[in-house]
Amino acid sequence: MARWTHLTIVAAALAGVAFAQDQEPLRVKGLDLGATQAQFKETFAEADCPTNGTCFVEVARLCRPRDSRGPRSVEAIAECLRPYQYGGLTPIRITGQFDRHGGLDLVIIRISTRSFDRLLATMPERYGSASYDATSTVKNRMGVVFDNRRIVWERGDRMLVLTQRAGNVDEGSVFFGSKARMLESQKQEQQRRKDAAKDL
Repeated sequence: MARWTHLTIVAAALAGVAFAQDQEPLRVKGLDLGATQAQFKETFAEADCPTNGTCFVEVARLCRPRDSRGPRSVEAIAECLRPYQYGGLTPIRITGQFDRHGGLDLVIIRISTRSFDRLLATMPERYGSASYDATSTVKNRMGVVFDNRRIVWERGDRMLVLTQRAGNVDEGSVFFGSKARMLESQKQEQQRRKDAAKDL
C-alpha cells in the first residue's frame, strides 16, 4: 500500500512539472524579458525614457485635460487609460528597467493597495496557480501594523511577484523579471531602507 502511495505522489509531481512546462512563459502586457525600449513604447505609447536604462509612465496623470477645453468625458478618460490597464485595473505607475545591452530586465507596476484583492482574483486566470503565497506584517511611521501578502509565480528563470504593500502601506506592486534580477532588486531595496533609517 505504501509503495502505491509513493508511486501516486511521484506521478502527481511529474504531472505537475509537465503541466508547468506546457504553460506559456510569463509575460506582462505581452512584453517578455529582453524587449527593447522601442517595444516597450509600442505597448505603452506615453512612456518617458529619459535614460537608456529606464522608461516610466505616470498613468494617473496621463488622461488629464492638456488644454483649456475643460474636463474630458468619463468615456474619453476610460478609452485613454485602456492601454495601460493591468488586470482590468488602472495602475499608478509603470516602470521598465533595461540592462546595459538595452534589453528589458525588470517591469514594476505600482497599484493601489485597495486594488490588491481584485487583481489577485484575476491573476490565476492568466498565470495559473502561484508557486508561493505568504503573509507577513509591516508598520507605517505611526507604528500601525498591516498585513502584507506576497504571491509569486515562477516559470523557468522568470518570476512574477504580486505584493500587497511595497514601499508604503498605500501602494502594492507587481514585479516581473528574472530570479537573479529579483534578488538583486530586493538587496538594493534592503540597502535603501538601511540608508534611509540612518536619517531618522
